[in-house]
Amino acid sequence: MKKNNFNISLNREKCILSVTMENFEYKEEDFDEFLISFEAMWLLIKNEKLICHLYINLENCLGNYNYPLQVYIKMASCLSDLTATFNSHCHGIAILTKEPEICTGVYNIIIKLWHPQPRRPILLTDKMSEIKLFMKSNKLII
Repeated sequence: MKKNNFNISLNREKCILSVTMENFEYKEEDFDEFLISFEAMWLLIKNEKLICHLYINLENCLGNYNYPLQVYIKMASCLSDLTATFNSHCHGIAILTKEPEICTGVYNIIIKLWHPQPRRPILLTDKMSEIKLFMKSNKLII
């Protein structure tokens, strides 16, 4: 599913749900469309009884993370709705970014609003080699 600022794709062979964000300028309608698409992909994964890694590529996003509070609230709400699905269908979350420190701060804001238990492993890094190792070493066992 490719839209103006994002692409969401599922590689069934490798069991990876990939999300690529590019130059994401906040527009409420576009962001809502992204969240609906993201939730729909996880529903598909659940219905097909797959267990996948979530790989988020933010390498091409501009360094503007000054989004309105409603972005974080909506993201936390979406993640809360998906918590049970993550716990049974998500190995872990790997985020590739040029600015892992800033993304860690954003993640910490979201975590203050979203309190999943248990929490799936997450990696925020600027190195693809770390993501490959993370995906090999983090597997959900059911």
